[in-house]
Amino acid sequence: MKIFNVNKEIKVVCNSERTRSGFRHLATLLRNDREVSNAKCCYSNRTWEAYEFQSVLYKVFEKADLTKEEKEICDKFTKEGKEDLSHLKTIGAVASLGNLFCDTQKEKND
Repeated sequence: MKIFNVNKEIKVVCNSERTRSGFRHLATLLRNDREVSNAKCCYSNRTWEAYEFQSVLYKVFEKADLTKEEKEICDKFTKEGKEDLSHLKTIGAVASLGNLFCDTQKEKND
């Protein structure tokens, strides 16, 4: 389960489930902790999304009865992805040290 907090009022709870022929993403849009809409996207192999649950977020926002301002906020949120990838900065810094201190490609990879 993953929760996307769009703003103070709107959040989306997403889940992934296995199916007989693949998997599906489910999304529930909540406004002030009240359910507004649901959506699902079924996949047989893999998704071509910029981040996990992007397609189902588009779909749940489309189905919801939102104001024009809320739709703009949700569209921007979906396009930007709002994924917290700050933990990868440390990994990248450590990996780049290999380039500084090692001579051969094998040593750099190790």
